[in-house]
Amino acid sequence: MKAHLTKKLLTRLLGGFCILAFVAFTYWKEDIQAGKTVPITAHNHSQKSVTVNTPYVSTHVTSLLTNPCLVTLLDSITNPCLSTYISHLFAYTYNGSQATFSLSIAESDTKKCPGWTDVSRSNPSELTIYLNKSIAPDASREYWTTVLGHEIIHSFIIINHMAPHVTPGVPPYLEVTHELMVKSWVTSLAEFIRTCHPALSKYDSFGLALDGLQDIMIGHGYESDTNWDNFIQSHYNISITEAGHVGDAYAFGGYGTECP
Repeated sequence: MKAHLTKKLLTRLLGGFCILAFVAFTYWKEDIQAGKTVPITAHNHSQKSVTVNTPYVSTHVTSLLTNPCLVTLLDSITNPCLSTYISHLFAYTYNGSQATFSLSIAESDTKKCPGWTDVSRSNPSELTIYLNKSIAPDASREYWTTVLGHEIIHSFIIINHMAPHVTPGVPPYLEVTHELMVKSWVTSLAEFIRTCHPALSKYDSFGLALDGLQDIMIGHGYESDTNWDNFIQSHYNISITEAGHVGDAYAFGGYGTECP
């Protein structure tokens, strides 16, 4: 329990989730007719694949996961939950360009946070989401679904250059992108989590979606004068403090579906 509390404290101090992205703002584009249906292919470690359809973008999602919990989780939510979520996010962030990019999902314990997103130095249209199972070894399936969904939003912010005035991986990049999430994507993330886990309550799904965004309260972002407590409470009917309690319950408190 003591080790878990230490990890919980580190997670809170680091704002829940974190991102490491190298500076690279040129990405490959491919002309695809707007609205055309193109495939997303997800491969797991055993080379099984699932092909789904989404408009606007050709996205290849590759799983490099080996942890049994994470492998099983990804297999169970890929179709239609994850594929629909990716399609929705790209339609929402579509900026008139047709991008082709690759998204890998891997494991790493090199950072003291449950998840982060990295951009390839050699090809900025190649992104990797890392999940760190060791930071919360007893966390639920609902919690890891949240971490994955959170990092996918970071991927779309990067690939669509939605935070052009800050440098990925350099403060205040996290605070600025988390402000964008709080204003625009909490509902989408909460719906994604609840679609993947229908037994989850609406309150808990919004709590999970807001967990990891506590760093906006520090005031280092572009909107440091915004009363985020009031904004979050009025828009999502939960406080950022309550959201942290929900996140802790699903990460460390035994709530949710076991993910050994």
